[in-house]
Amino acid sequence: MSFFIRSFLFFVCVALCFSAHALGLYEAYNLALSNDPVFRAAIKERDANDANLTIGRSALMPKVVTGLVTATNRLTNTYSGSVSQNYDNFASNNNYVQLLQPLFDLGAVAKYRQGMAQKDFGDTKFQADTYDLLIRTTQAYLETMYVEDQINFIKSESATFLEQMQLSEKSFKYGEASKLDYLEAKTAYEISTSQLLEAQLQLTDTKRRLGILVGLDQSTKIALGKLRKQFTFFNDLPKQFNELQELALENNFDLKAANYKVLVAKEEINKNASNYYPQISAVANWSRQNSFSVSTINVISSQTMGGIQATWPIFSGGETYGQTRQASALHQKSIEEYGGLRLNTLSDLQKFYEQVSFYQRKIKILHESLISAQETQKATKMGILAGIRTNYDALVATKAVFNISKDLAQAKYAYILAYLKTKQLSGLIKVADLEMIAQAYLVK
Repeated sequence: MSFFIRSFLFFVCVALCFSAHALGLYEAYNLALSNDPVFRAAIKERDANDANLTIGRSALMPKVVTGLVTATNRLTNTYSGSVSQNYDNFASNNNYVQLLQPLFDLGAVAKYRQGMAQKDFGDTKFQADTYDLLIRTTQAYLETMYVEDQINFIKSESATFLEQMQLSEKSFKYGEASKLDYLEAKTAYEISTSQLLEAQLQLTDTKRRLGILVGLDQSTKIALGKLRKQFTFFNDLPKQFNELQELALENNFDLKAANYKVLVAKEEINKNASNYYPQISAVANWSRQNSFSVSTINVISSQTMGGIQATWPIFSGGETYGQTRQASALHQKSIEEYGGLRLNTLSDLQKFYEQVSFYQRKIKILHESLISAQETQKATKMGILAGIRTNYDALVATKAVFNISKDLAQAKYAYILAYLKTKQLSGLIKVADLEMIAQAYLVK
């Protein structure tokens, strides 16, 4: 019998392991790095931008071309006096190797500089995408935690209302309370039941979106952490906003990426304008020909050549002018986009920086309010027993406790996100910040 019991417990444990997944915040981020479709696309975008450095550098490197031409020919020469000369099925070929090294080419220089700027843009944008994923993961994780908290609050609230409804119904039967007390408690219970259904639907949605982000399907039960009761505040942000603003202008990854886009557009101007100038290259060529032309039938010739090649477009029908003008307009566009991004970034930075202070104050106030509301709830229950308080007073006190609890939880989650967004926008964010937040605020 003990063998069957042990086997049963083993299979139960295995089933629980496959059906439930304890997911910490830092673990969720690591899973998102591998599974988020948006971030996987960002990896490929970075790889594509990295290739621009090799492409740009190739414009300054020597070019080696080799070729082979072989053919079978039939030739008829007709001379005056109707004398003909026929060559049937004679073979001809031309083998060659050519080396070309740019010596003066402003377009090649601009292409090389543009390739470097494009690579720097790709690397910086990828850093921005990495920390954007950190924010998105944290936001989805905390949003799911918040909805779970709401469900727990509503369940406790609903249980309290149900108890009050049952007591009021019993008291009404014995003439110790009015029907109004019962109806008020019944209404409060039914409303909380409706709110519970809505919150459960919302939880399904938030868990689905979190599952997509981290690569866990809906069949996996995701168990998240809980907020610690002791809630402290970080004090590593600069005290003055001006200092934080300077850090953002220097370190914000989105701004740095936009600045590289300006450099890319500038080199596009230089690349098009280079057609106004000559291109000079060193040329070396080796070739071996056999019967390659009419005058060299049955003649084998070998040639080695070295020299300087210069080309200078004199007239292109306005193409160079049009392309340069177009590139100049796009360069100005990128400058304006950088300016707009700079203003929006600093505006968002100030907003979240102020939210950090705001939610610190709000959390402290709500914490004190919750203590007062809980004391009021206890006093109200004692007042009902003493006959100086009514069931309605108990409902009001209970609702106050749960409403403040919900607001307090929401303020804590909002503080964490505001803190992270401030660090992201200022360019101070690190992956270690996520570990720090998980250790300071969350319990598995």
